[in-house]
Amino acid sequence: MRSGLSPDIARYNDIMKQFYTEQNMNVAGDWSEHSAEIIATLDYLKGCKNLRETLNNFGFKLF
Repeated sequence: MRSGLSPDIARYNDIMKQFYTEQNMNVAGDWSEHSAEIIATLDYLKGCKNLRETLNNFGFKLF
């Protein structure tokens, strides 16, 4: 277990490692590392930051 991880996250890392192995997925690092890298910057939103404006333009009034 990596230092600083909660027991729940460490357990989920183990579960996902087994899943990745069963699915023959080549994922660098463990689940928590992979997930943290994905959301480390706003790039992960891939345009979602404009979602409110887009929905408003289509007539959906969000509050």
